[in-house]
Amino acid sequence: MDNDGVPNSQDLCNNTPQGEAVNADGCADSELDDDNDGVTNADDLCPNTPSGVEVDFAGCELPPDDDGDGVANEDDICPNTPSGSLVDVNGCEIFTLPASNFTLSSVGISCIGVFDGQINIQAERTLNYSARLRAVSFAESQNFTQNLTFDNLPAGTFELCITVNGVEDFESCSTIVVDAPSSLSVFSEFIEESNLLQLRLEGGNEYEINLNGTSFTTTSNEIELKLSEEENILQISTDKSCQGIFEATYVLKGTVLAYPNPFKNNLTIVRSPASSGEIEIKFYDISGRVLLTDQMDSSNSQKEIDTAFLPQGVYLVQVFENGFVSHLKLIKQ
Repeated sequence: MDNDGVPNSQDLCNNTPQGEAVNADGCADSELDDDNDGVTNADDLCPNTPSGVEVDFAGCELPPDDDGDGVANEDDICPNTPSGSLVDVNGCEIFTLPASNFTLSSVGISCIGVFDGQINIQAERTLNYSARLRAVSFAESQNFTQNLTFDNLPAGTFELCITVNGVEDFESCSTIVVDAPSSLSVFSEFIEESNLLQLRLEGGNEYEINLNGTSFTTTSNEIELKLSEEENILQISTDKSCQGIFEATYVLKGTVLAYPNPFKNNLTIVRSPASSGEIEIKFYDISGRVLLTDQMDSSNSQKEIDTAFLPQGVYLVQVFENGFVSHLKLIKQ
């Protein structure tokens, strides 16, 4: 059957690999284990190992290891290591803690510029720990046994490293963030057909809206306001005063509106209804200097102006049309 030269009726190993030498029973060394150590004769460098002895991959008796840590007694400096322990080359236990031993959490600061953030540590195993907290221009260390709170913290990213007193070569480090509330941001778009001002609000949980002296609160991030006065004064704040106040004036005056206000690099001038005649737009700084002069085609209802070159600040804008002047007060962020 396996063409090893031994008749099938006498062959005790019917599947001998092709070409291997066999004994009278038709068995090759790769199929035999004369000393029953689990290593075949072909690989066994110690063919007469006593029965029941633990051997290595070469079939040779392993030296005694009474504590079963994988380090032979003759090399084991720590002969009574608890079963299952991770050990070094000397058979001594390596100190470890599970990844779940430390539970970390943070509490963000309540307001921008306030130092009342926290980082909390909870240890599953009670030991004598030392915690070191570091950030830019900040460093603090404290000892604890199970629970610890670093308080009076600024917002920022911190490196937290924990060691165990008296234990060398153990350190657990993590990065943890103490958040800060965002500044109030307001994005506006004017719908001239309906005199609606669409606002998108960011940064707060609750907003107070004051339009022309009438106030209301909302938790919505998107709202619409109907502008009905010639000059519409809008003020928006959050439930946290440190997030800032948004203030803007929207002048309809029958013809002209500018948005967004505050603006950054682009500003749109909107006029309604369209009329004939030349339209001139002038930007003044608070000292009265003319910084920008532009023209607007009377057939268009709006014009976008590039203001990237203007520095941040307050500007007075005048729009001249058919002898009528609209005055706008705008803020460049």
